[in-house]
Amino acid sequence: MRIDARPIALQPDSRPDAVRIDKTARDMEGLFAQMMIKQMRETALGDSLFPGAAGQFRELYDEQIATALTQGQGLGLREMIARQLTRDAGGEVPAAKAVEALPLALAKARAVAARHPEAVVIGSDQVADLAGQALGKPGEHARAVQQLRQMRGQTVVFQTALA
Repeated sequence: MRIDARPIALQPDSRPDAVRIDKTARDMEGLFAQMMIKQMRETALGDSLFPGAAGQFRELYDEQIATALTQGQGLGLREMIARQLTRDAGGEVPAAKAVEALPLALAKARAVAARHPEAVVIGSDQVADLAGQALGKPGEHARAVQQLRQMRGQTVVFQTALA
């Protein structure tokens, strides 16, 4: 008797369905928002909105708040979740023109390590990325106002790196 030991493909070889991935990402963002609201409510002192009311009303209300938060542009998590799901499903993810925070974190860590060779050093940095352009520290009020106007209605990605 011979046993065929070749691997069996459990998933069909097909490209990920962008519509399904987008819906799943939006649903996951909604669940995150709902869990966040629930946690915020649990940590707050008392419940002035539904005092003594059954938890069911509170949960329904929180679900509606989460739905409202994730409509339109949402919380900004949907795009990242969709990118990850597409990558996990073997699909092509467009290369981002992202600004990298890692070189800055490495430079900071190396500078401190040179002064303290006996220490364990962790360098960290964060870069605000607006459409592939790094937003530096404004330094003055007028520049801060200019940056806020530039970011209005846009998605800003904050990259954090540890080295």
